[in-house]
Amino acid sequence: MVFRGWFNMHCRHLIFPFLVMAVSSMASERQITNDPNTNCVLDYNHNFSPDGQWLVFDTRPFDRDILYSTSVEKVHVVTGERVVLYRAPDPVPDLGPGVAAVSYFPLRDEVIFIHGPFTRTRLKYEKTRRTGAIVPGDGSGGVTWADARDVTPPFTPGALRGGTHRHDPGGPDGRWIGFTYDDQVMAEYGRKVGRDLHLRTLGVTHLGAPVTVDEDSAGENRSGAGFSVVVVRVTPKDELDANPGTDAIYRAQDDQWVGRRGYRKPDGTWQLARGFIGVMRVPDGRGEMRDHDEVFVVDIPDDITRRGPNGPLEGTETTFPSPPAGTTQRRLTHTERGCFGLVRSASDGSALSFLSRDENGKPQVFTISPLGSQMRQVTSFPAGVQEAARWLPDDRHFVTVVDHQVVVVEIGTGHSRPLTDSERGRPFGLVLSPDGRLVAFNRTVESGGAKTNEIFVADIVLP
Repeated sequence: MVFRGWFNMHCRHLIFPFLVMAVSSMASERQITNDPNTNCVLDYNHNFSPDGQWLVFDTRPFDRDILYSTSVEKVHVVTGERVVLYRAPDPVPDLGPGVAAVSYFPLRDEVIFIHGPFTRTRLKYEKTRRTGAIVPGDGSGGVTWADARDVTPPFTPGALRGGTHRHDPGGPDGRWIGFTYDDQVMAEYGRKVGRDLHLRTLGVTHLGAPVTVDEDSAGENRSGAGFSVVVVRVTPKDELDANPGTDAIYRAQDDQWVGRRGYRKPDGTWQLARGFIGVMRVPDGRGEMRDHDEVFVVDIPDDITRRGPNGPLEGTETTFPSPPAGTTQRRLTHTERGCFGLVRSASDGSALSFLSRDENGKPQVFTISPLGSQMRQVTSFPAGVQEAARWLPDDRHFVTVVDHQVVVVEIGTGHSRPLTDSERGRPFGLVLSPDGRLVAFNRTVESGGAKTNEIFVADIVLP
């Protein structure tokens, strides 16, 4: 009777069947990890197995860096069974090796994750000192290094000189890996000459073309299972400040493959590409320069082994590695308020989503074509959204977080439906199952005064 009186007073305008369906969908939310001694971090990756039955995660302690994660594991979405896929050998606090940020390959039962130097080398995990490690998804062990690493001149074409991060397996054959990249050689050279040359950029690896490098006495170098290159040009910040008014960037981040096989060009052919946020420098109106973020796309050739016009693929002791021939980066958005959040793509490559601010300054989801077009605002939530969008495989819906609830949004109309309970804390790290029926996410749970990030899943019921 209390509920009926409250409903008659406050919610008479609601359609009752919709209320029942919304409550039903929220009731489907369920917690699948519950371990007060272990953090379970999804970290915005491709965490579902190809069959949609398992989720991979790392175990970095609550509010601690990747450096402190000692294992990557998987959990079954129905039974809660957990399997350790890789455990770091001889981890040392504040040293490493650091194993984290794990993703499934889309077409086979393998996972890839960040791996820092083995602690026997006494080399500390750093952003410029990490590699993509591949292991079987059944926990049988056996590490394959994805990207080769060579930090001792003469450098090797197809090898990198720094650290790879947020490995994003995909591409038309499922054997491409995209990542953010921090160059160790240029960071050290910058310290010598008093310039900031630690600039994050993007790279890719194509597996199946192994690259062998010479071992070094420090244990820094590694051979790799694929050919790796940098694909985005970055320019030091001091050069951008001295020559304003260009589309040059000093940092690239928040990237993803455009479509499963790229995007379709006007001539009907498919173009391999990655969308990303590029950080520019613009005047602030007071005689100073400030950061300004926009959405960019980089077209990547099928053959990444050919040297481009800007220098050798492997770089030199005083220059960055250069993108291969046929690589083109383009600015897509031109905004006053800037863009942010992870750039995400429709599976057919027809549109990219990202966050920007509406006329009231609230973060909303926008889309734009990788061919370049007028950006379109999709959401108009009064308080804005709290997470970047993740597209369902139908390319007509995405999930995001609004008012501490996971919601599914219809792109054409902006209509939405809540999928989780707003009273249980803010969801983050959204991940979608390959069939688009489940959304997984992290939420912080407190038990006995201790906090952990646990994994939850909810069924997706379309609006």
